[in-house]
Amino acid sequence: KLDRYGRDPKQSGLLYYLVLLIVLIPEFFINFESFSALSWSTPLIASGSTMIVAMAITVAAHFTGTVFKQWKYYFGTGSRNKNKGARMLSMASVSLFASLSLVYYARSTYFAANAVYSGFGEQSTQNPVLVIGGSLLGNILLFLLGVLFAWIFHDEDPDYPVSEKERDNFKKQYDKLHAKLEKERREEMELLSAQEHEKVESAKRVENALRTAENYSLYREWFALFLAQDQKVIALLENYRGQLVNEVRSNNTVFISCLVESTDQRETLSPDGYLAKPITLKYL
Repeated sequence: KLDRYGRDPKQSGLLYYLVLLIVLIPEFFINFESFSALSWSTPLIASGSTMIVAMAITVAAHFTGTVFKQWKYYFGTGSRNKNKGARMLSMASVSLFASLSLVYYARSTYFAANAVYSGFGEQSTQNPVLVIGGSLLGNILLFLLGVLFAWIFHDEDPDYPVSEKERDNFKKQYDKLHAKLEKERREEMELLSAQEHEKVESAKRVENALRTAENYSLYREWFALFLAQDQKVIALLENYRGQLVNEVRSNNTVFISCLVESTDQRETLSPDGYLAKPITLKYL
């Protein structure tokens, strides 16, 4: 997808959740006083209620900003994710409405408890619009701030960061496996090298022992003459093979090759394939 978008994906990692605290913490302080004023409330209940409302508004902001940023992904033409987008917006709407309703209830109770009447029965000049509406407005502004943060920190395609993360994970697994296999290959090569070195040293020891044997030089000369004679035999066989192939080439003749040790392993050869087979003589 890097070629498709021409950019790196946006990763909404730890920084994003730390930024959401900018919404969560002020929400707590705005609403705590109101929930504390409830007659049935205790400090623990007020703290818990305030935290639930703050988290609900933060979650609503998260879902709303995410869906708006990824609108084409969820609601674009031909999208298969419309139901998921609708569920996210529904959850955001329910969370926001329920939270603001609780804030309105707590703030109204707080206003009623603090309304002061004069001795002549005149109500104080405390404005309910400012007391209740101001609190609701503060919550809404923090909600919109959370929506903005979700918009900024999320990618337009939610699958793009996931694909990038999966690619990084696969690369880590590949590098780990490659390192393991490379280590095993290096150890195997070192073992083979040590075995080969031991065989060479063993051969040298045998040859040194043979050098001290009687008539060693004579035997070497006889073996050299034997090898030279074999080369003449191979040359005669190759000449014969060439003449044979020239004679039968036009007859669609095929040749059957098999190992002397195992007649079950047969190979069908064309005339040219037969010519390409090397002729070797075994001594042991």
